[in-house]
Order: sequence, then structure tokens, then C-alpha cells
Amino acid sequence: TAEVSLQSEGGENALGFSLSFDPTVVSFQSAGLGDSAEGAKLIINDSQALAGKLGFVLAFPSGTTFAAGTGQVLRLTFRASPFASGNSTISLTDSPVLRQISDAGAGALEASYVSGTITVNPLPSLLITRTDHGLMLSWPAWATNIALQVVGDLTTSGEWTNVPIDAVRTNDHNAVTVPLDEAARFF
Repeated sequence: TAEVSLQSEGGENALGFSLSFDPTVVSFQSAGLGDSAEGAKLIINDSQALAGKLGFVLAFPSGTTFAAGTGQVLRLTFRASPFASGNSTISLTDSPVLRQISDAGAGALEASYVSGTITVNPLPSLLITRTDHGLMLSWPAWATNIALQVVGDLTTSGEWTNVPIDAVRTNDHNAVTVPLDEAARFF
């Protein structure tokens, strides 16, 4: 996920801008208004999303403006490419939508723009180590949406189930120790 924030002086009524990103690293999934833009109209130009370009226009009704201060105006969801990892730049650009900010009277306002980065973690690996107490299964701590699952047989329609043991964080890894027995299991 990524967010676009506005440092508002309190007189801004509408925003237009484009985002440029590396489509070999991430692909665009969706966008929605941020908390500071509730009530605004959002128009998305995603006609060039496969080329890594998105355009956005956010506008409040006439006479309404963004509140003064820094706030989130746009939330974006991207999907990481399967083998991508590392940092990738997201730039504010003028194509397909020009960068512009206007006041409640449709007058142009001066603004500066700051690009950002998306960090894509690599696919996590499950490490399996034999201990005195069984098998220790561990994966990177940054992989927060992982549920360790087990199945006894891959050749039949066996169902994967969650391992009923809570993970313990150890040395930047989440770890679970399962008892060692004669049954074949796949994790």
C-alpha cells in the first residue's frame, strides 16, 4: 500500500497529479480517498497503468476546502511482482494528469511535490531445523500475514489446516516448534 499526503494551508479545493511507478516491480490494484479527503470527488485515469502511469483528480464541492495541516488524501493498493524486492520510486509527474492545485475560486496555487518509495519484500522462505524438542519452523518477522499450515498427504484431497501453535519472535524471525513423530507432514 502507498499513500499520498497533502500539506494543506487550508485553502485548497482541488488537486490534480500523476504517479509514475515501475510496472515490473508493482502493478496497480485500486485507489481510494484518504481520511483528509472524505467528501471529495475522486477521478482516476488508469488507462496507462500497465505502463506505470496513473492520473488522479480530487475535488471538493464548491466552497469546501481541505483542512489545514498534513493529511492523507489518497490510498493506493499495489500488487508486488512475484520476484521483485527492494525499494522502488513512485514519482509525482504530469502525465496523464498535470500537477495542479486550485483554491475554492478555481485559482491556481503554488505547490511543491515530493516523490516517495515503495519497499517490496521478497517472498518469504520457510526454514526447517531439527531441535531436541522437534522441528523448528521459522520465517522472516516482516512476513506478517503468514499462517503456518500443515497437511499429511499431498497426493489425496487432504485439506491444509493451520498449525495450532502460536509463533514466537526470535532473532527477526517468527518460529514455531512442532513435535517430531512418525507421521509425514508437509508445511
